[in-house]
Amino acid sequence: MRNSKRVILFAAFFTVCLLLNVILNYILIPNNIMRIKLHNLETTTYDDLFLGTSHGFSAVDPLVVDSITGRKSTNLCIWGEYPRDSYYLLKEACREHKPERVVYELDPTYWINKDIDTYYYTQLFNYMPWSQVKAEYFLAKITSADFRAVLFPWFNYQLQWQPNLANLELKQTDNYKNYGLDTFDLSYQTLKEEGFLFFKDTKRTKSQYVSLWDEKKMLVNSYRYFDKMVTFCRENDIELVVFTTPVPQETLELYPENYQKAFQYFSKMLQGYGLTYYNFNYIQLDGFDKSLVGYSDYDGHMYGDTAGSFSKSLGDYLKK
Repeated sequence: MRNSKRVILFAAFFTVCLLLNVILNYILIPNNIMRIKLHNLETTTYDDLFLGTSHGFSAVDPLVVDSITGRKSTNLCIWGEYPRDSYYLLKEACREHKPERVVYELDPTYWINKDIDTYYYTQLFNYMPWSQVKAEYFLAKITSADFRAVLFPWFNYQLQWQPNLANLELKQTDNYKNYGLDTFDLSYQTLKEEGFLFFKDTKRTKSQYVSLWDEKKMLVNSYRYFDKMVTFCRENDIELVVFTTPVPQETLELYPENYQKAFQYFSKMLQGYGLTYYNFNYIQLDGFDKSLVGYSDYDGHMYGDTAGSFSKSLGDYLKK
């Protein structure tokens, strides 16, 4: 009888903890763009997938690219997407439908920084449906990080609890429930169709911070997961193309040696794989203005109109 009461008390305690966890997740986890991107993969079939970082996120408008190539693509780039994340995002995409081509946006600095050093390192994991791919991703990345963020996803956002309280009202809207884009329409940016982030020119002071490549800091893990991506594409008969978005001309002039060394390093590496690599820092694009006026910062995040121009040029190269 006593044991039965203990079991009941434990079950009640566990249920309360689980319910509290669900409530805190709902309250504290902000509206996340990855939720929309994964929903797109579940509901639409694509010929091309764009994988990569925030530079690709703000530079590649799939609708513009598709108007040139005549194909169907989606932008799966996002801030904090390291090579390991791109690999498992590709595997997740192929669970739904295998694309014909993967276009990988390579940002050299994402190869020298650890992918668990940001508070949003679980943003992809949290929204992936449970599957063998998610289990592999869990073992490959999440177990090596702060485990509390896995059991309690809200934990990573506890310090932002005050501004995130606004999520309560937003998450009750029909637009949010139906995976609409209006919830991301802000004064400085808006999410467009197929995962493209349109940065608005708000005339704010542009950050001069630039994350620079340093070969001495190269992480073996970054190379390892890119190699896995190459192998996966070849085993599944998926074409793989790699490109680097252009930074402002002013940035190239400030750090010419750094960008040139990154270009040489990755050109040699990708040539060894036999992959096509377009580094648009060193390719002249007709009608594309590389000056700082078209960027939100020195690091290379484009304003929406600049991205539209770049996407036309990118479409031309991909069509070839």
